[in-house]
Amino acid sequence: MVALVAPLFVVYQVGVLFTNGWRNGADFVTPNLIRLLNHDAVWYFGVNAAVFAVCAALYFMRRSRKDLAAPTPWFMVFESLTYAISMGMVATKALRYLDIPEDHSIAGAAGGEAKTVTDAIVMSVGAGAYEELLFRVILLGGLVWLLRNRHPVLKYGLPILLSALLFSAAHLVPLGAEPWSNFRFGYRLILGLILGLLFVSRGFAIAVYTHTLYDIIVLVPRLLLGL
Repeated sequence: MVALVAPLFVVYQVGVLFTNGWRNGADFVTPNLIRLLNHDAVWYFGVNAAVFAVCAALYFMRRSRKDLAAPTPWFMVFESLTYAISMGMVATKALRYLDIPEDHSIAGAAGGEAKTVTDAIVMSVGAGAYEELLFRVILLGGLVWLLRNRHPVLKYGLPILLSALLFSAAHLVPLGAEPWSNFRFGYRLILGLILGLLFVSRGFAIAVYTHTLYDIIVLVPRLLLGL
C-alpha cells in the first residue's frame, strides 16, 4: 500500500511551501530534506516529483500484474471516509456519556490554525501522513514488536492505549500549542484509540486516509463558515 500512501506525503511536503512556514509537529522529514538540499527549491520539487513518479510506477506495475484491482483506491477512500465520519460522532457521544463538558472550539485531530482552504488541506494531509507514521507505525508498531511474545490482549491493547495517550497529549501544553481541556484530551484520545484499532486491523493506508479525511471534514467547513 506504499504506492497509495506516499503521494499524500508528497502533497504535504509540496503544500507546506504555501502555508507560510507551517509544518506538522510530527514531520521529521521535510526540514531535514530542505537542509540536505541546501534550501534549493528546484531540487526539492524534483525529489518530491521523483517520489511521486516511483509510486505511480509501482501502482501501475501492481495493476498490470493484477495484484491490485482498479477499484481498490476508491474502495479504500470510501471505507476511510465512512470511518472518518463515524469516529467523530463516536468520540462526542462517548464523552457526553461520561458527562465531560463539551468544548465547541475543538479542532481537527491535527490541531493548528488554518487561515485558508489550502492551509486546512495541507494540515489535514500532514496530520494523516506524519502523525500516523509516528504514532501508529513507529510507536504502536514498535511496541507490538517488543510485546510480540505476549498475550494478544497485552500485545495489541497496551500499544494502542499508549500510542493514543501520547497522540492526544502531543497536541496540548507543554507538548503542543493548545491549553488543557478535558474534552479535547478525551476526544483525541478516543480518536487515537480508533485509529490504532484501524491500523492493527485494516493497515497503515486506511489509518492515514481516515485521519486525513476526518481533519478535512472538520477543518474545511469550519474555515468556510467562519466558525
